[in-house]
Amino acid sequence: MLENLKREVLKASLTLSKYGLVTYAGGAASACEGRYGLVVINPSGVPFEDLKAEDLLVLDMDGNVLEGESDPAPEIKTHLEIYKAFTGVSGVVNTVSPYAVAWAQAKRDIPCYGAIHAKRFYGAVPCTRLLKKEELSDFEKNTGKVIAETFKSRALGPAAVPAVLCAGYAPFCWGKTVGEAAVNAATLEDAAKAAVLTEKIDPNTAPFSNMKKA
Repeated sequence: MLENLKREVLKASLTLSKYGLVTYAGGAASACEGRYGLVVINPSGVPFEDLKAEDLLVLDMDGNVLEGESDPAPEIKTHLEIYKAFTGVSGVVNTVSPYAVAWAQAKRDIPCYGAIHAKRFYGAVPCTRLLKKEELSDFEKNTGKVIAETFKSRALGPAAVPAVLCAGYAPFCWGKTVGEAAVNAATLEDAAKAAVLTEKIDPNTAPFSNMKKA
């Protein structure tokens, strides 16, 4: 079932591993087949570098496993909320890339200081609020809801800014395909690192403030 989509998820997963954006089994990559409402995602507990296409799971939009023997990555609930909230998104990844995670832990947006950032993200990459105590019991699902809340409250477009930092947690990126989402994750990490170095060199550097979307 969905063999082509499985190959796309596998390729994206291996790309994330190759560039050090995930470690062991930390992180997830998924792709959504919108016509039938099906999602392919990596399993929980299997190192990315050891993944095979037959390890991947197929789920419906309610998170029910339709194909596969393992448990899905726990972030599946967050991915599903992103698919439900953002029209046109067909691939989602979440990583543990250190510079993007650092900005998330600092609870700061990543400002746009230059072209590395601007080629993929229109303006600052937002950081969500922290989850409330009562939201922690369903952490993954409510993380997805807070992502959608952040974009709605800030009037941000998920195509213009295909990434978010979840406060105290980690980055999530998306795209029209899971491959595009993986590229966005790699670019986000480069932008996060460049922003740290920029502020270290010149703490008074101002971000781009008059960007116009092409």
